[in-house]
Amino acid sequence: MRTVYRYVGGCTGTIDNGAAQSVAQANFGGLRACYEAALRSNNALRGNLTARLIINTSGRVDDVAVSTGMNNPAMIQCMKSRLRAISFPAARGGCVEFHARYTFAPRE
Repeated sequence: MRTVYRYVGGCTGTIDNGAAQSVAQANFGGLRACYEAALRSNNALRGNLTARLIINTSGRVDDVAVSTGMNNPAMIQCMKSRLRAISFPAARGGCVEFHARYTFAPRE
């Protein structure tokens, strides 16, 4: 998993990048469960997913956008729901945009 941290638009806050990365990585299992469910109907499903999260000053996710080449709307909706439920460290000084990249492939 790779994460990218940057400020965009109206989000001028800051966040502990290491702590946010740890939280994103710790919640990979929930995303993997969405992927595994989709894999049952399409065993060739694999690829990367980039999540753009807007994290507010209480650590809640206000907005989620995902980008992926995996064409499975139910899986994407499941992942967005899981990402919205994650509690991150609180952003300081306003919201912050945080990016996390995940790679999915069937287990051997």
